Amino acid sequence: MIRSSLVIALFAFAAAPALAQSSLGVAGADVGLSYGEASQSFTGSVDVALTAYHGLQLDVGYLWSANASRGTLAGHIYMTPQAGQKYGLFLSLTDLDGRADRYVLFGAEGLLDIGPRSVLGLAGGIGGSTFATYDTVYVTAELRHAFSDDTWLSSALTLAAWDEYHFHATTADLNIDLHHRLTGNVDVFAGLSVGGLMGPDAAPTQSDVHVGLRMVLGRTPLTPAIPQMFGHADPYAQLIDRGLVTLD
Repeated sequence: MIRSSLVIALFAFAAAPALAQSSLGVAGADVGLSYGEASQSFTGSVDVALTAYHGLQLDVGYLWSANASRGTLAGHIYMTPQAGQKYGLFLSLTDLDGRADRYVLFGAEGLLDIGPRSVLGLAGGIGGSTFATYDTVYVTAELRHAFSDDTWLSSALTLAAWDEYHFHATTADLNIDLHHRLTGNVDVFAGLSVGGLMGPDAAPTQSDVHVGLRMVLGRTPLTPAIPQMFGHADPYAQLIDRGLVTLD
């Protein structure tokens, strides 16, 4: 299912520049590649304006990892009640490649301009999985700040609570990326990802340095919150990459 959807999504993203010029309401799209020592990933998003105050964002992603590669499809339905405010609901499905396991995330999210060059993002959700019935409740806080028209920082912290009969912990995932625009539509970025486990089943912190390339179509990444894409947190990633869950 994920592989077929990824192919369809890739064709959609390839057609995004043409759609952005049509009357179909496509406001923009972005495609990104990231390379790190622990994992490599592809991500893409399309933003569709449904009405003057409502929109739909569709995401696709694939992550290559030594422990379990996986693909993700996500949707965000949102409102923009006034300038500088954007909030809505999200739903995502992640399928582990070559395995029978998958997990779903659902929740609410928002983006808010907190200055001429800063955007605050907040999200909260629940997750359910097919492996050992691992369920979670999690929150994410995100800050995006532009130092200039060509350089900006994005950071996100996700905390997730796990309370299973054999596993009790809180995971913390911090991701920081520094972006620099090469041209009007292309930027490069370098960043650091740090993951930690706290509580009765605590574990040492793990980190990974990554670099990447992103192409933005139909809009610029430094405009106010309304054209900004929603982010996507994955509270299950740390458990999977550490080998803490038994997969089919």
